[in-house]
Amino acid sequence: MKRIHLFLAVSIIAMFLVGCAPEGDVSNVEIDYGESESYTKEELEQAARLIMDEFEEGELYRGCELIKLEYRGVIKGENGEREIEFKGDYVGGEQAKYLEANEAENGWSWNLKKTDTKDGWAIVNYGRAG
Repeated sequence: MKRIHLFLAVSIIAMFLVGCAPEGDVSNVEIDYGESESYTKEELEQAARLIMDEFEEGELYRGCELIKLEYRGVIKGENGEREIEFKGDYVGGEQAKYLEANEAENGWSWNLKKTDTKDGWAIVNYGRAG
């Protein structure tokens, strides 16, 4: 009976620790804002912060570390709307293991559009960088 209680206690602690594991790490990310004729550095910093917040909190990035984030410029979105693109490189996590096994780049891309929200931006699309 003591073994069962010990097993249950260890299982509960393990589940708690896994549930509290950080999703993604952005503590050492290098950010390249490049040049923009359309947006100020402050606006690009807002966009980058939104991406980093998503990276830290998103289940998709569990166990990954964002190592580089680069502003790529203005693009035309799927609906013909004006968007900006950031590309990021990361290491670790299940996605990185999949990409490495398939000899793919550990790159990710985010498209954002300007909004009237407090963040100033909204992520409208994301996925593996091509």
